[in-house]
Amino acid sequence: MIAPVPIRHCIGATTVHELAGTRGPILMLPPLARGMDDLLALGRLLNAAGWRVLLSDPPEPVPPAADLAAFAAEAAGVLDSLSGGAPAIVLGATFGGRVARKLATDRPALVRCLILLAAGGLVPPRAEDTSAARRFMTAVAAGGPLEPHLPDGRVYLGREADPLCDPWRSCLLQGWVPSVIAAQRGAARAALSDKHWIAAGGKAMLAIEGGDDVLAPPGNAACLAALPGARVMGVTLPGLGHWMALEAPDRVADAILSNLDRMAS
Repeated sequence: MIAPVPIRHCIGATTVHELAGTRGPILMLPPLARGMDDLLALGRLLNAAGWRVLLSDPPEPVPPAADLAAFAAEAAGVLDSLSGGAPAIVLGATFGGRVARKLATDRPALVRCLILLAAGGLVPPRAEDTSAARRFMTAVAAGGPLEPHLPDGRVYLGREADPLCDPWRSCLLQGWVPSVIAAQRGAARAALSDKHWIAAGGKAMLAIEGGDDVLAPPGNAACLAALPGARVMGVTLPGLGHWMALEAPDRVADAILSNLDRMAS
């Protein structure tokens, strides 16, 4: 079977790639400083199950305010234009999960439920892993060669994935959107001073964790579920890391599809 070609839309500063389906939609927001290609394989699997999928790139240029509310407003603009008036399921990976929760808090009528991949922030990572991620991201932002920093790229992957070998080497060298790094990192830091968005306004959340994730360690979903007003179903996928949708899109899709009808009802 030939995979459908995404339909490209430009909504404000955001480019969105649509996979047509009869259910949904599911809006997919990519990880920190990454584009929609990170979620394309997962999106195709959800689309094969009948869901209409909207794969979003990060907005370029970045919103002038460059805070979490501005990124959420960009996502809201996508749904205002493309959701057909129906509340959407919003999937966010890493930073995209923060945007998704802010969107659900600020524009609850647009959101049916949330799927969070590698939602961190409540269980701190080890200092050495944070430092490795910071070094790698700094190299990406600088636009220089990334090969010398590949060993630090281990923090995005599960323990069995070797950052020096393909396909993981290629994933680490490609797919970055350097122009949004400073704004997204700044928005993530600033959002820590106002945490009302973390519980997503009481919307139901499916929080999927990688058992090997060192940047958003397992336990974040349980901490999120313990927050007042939060409605969370947690799933841990052993052996997967921070970029689980790249590592094993089939396993992530199975976890989503086996819970989605219950979450979205």
